[in-house]
Amino acid sequence: MKDLLSREPVEIDYSQLRKDLEGKRVLITGAGGSIGAELGRQVAQFDPDILALLDFDETELFHIGQELRESHPRLKVFPVLGDILNKEKMAGVFHEMTPQLVFHAAAYKHVPVMEDFPEEAIRVNILGTKILAELSLQCGVEKFIFISTDKVVNPPA
Repeated sequence: MKDLLSREPVEIDYSQLRKDLEGKRVLITGAGGSIGAELGRQVAQFDPDILALLDFDETELFHIGQELRESHPRLKVFPVLGDILNKEKMAGVFHEMTPQLVFHAAAYKHVPVMEDFPEEAIRVNILGTKILAELSLQCGVEKFIFISTDKVVNPPA
């Protein structure tokens, strides 16, 4: 069955997902946001060894941490409060946790707001990603998955 965009549906290889995630140390950045939290829910189903949830929003981080602990009581869930722009803090997280997979969803995603504050979009979305990508290389991360929202907007003339 095709979706509304007339594309063939994506077939998900669950056996490959299990192979990629089961028993692994996984870090999700932006874990308190809608995308990061859903990633946490999905990843938790595949029995990672450790699921670290990183966000700078303590309330949302608390909520997703509690939710995953309740729904997966045997899973080791580690909420980490921090800012991806704090290079020293991120280095500590990477060296302590030694993640094997990083799902990077921490970013500003509301394009109209970011058009008004491009310096913040550059600082967080570009420099923050650079910090995490470099740490991933330094720490031997097996896979770094960068999440893009691919929002469609009408740019100003």
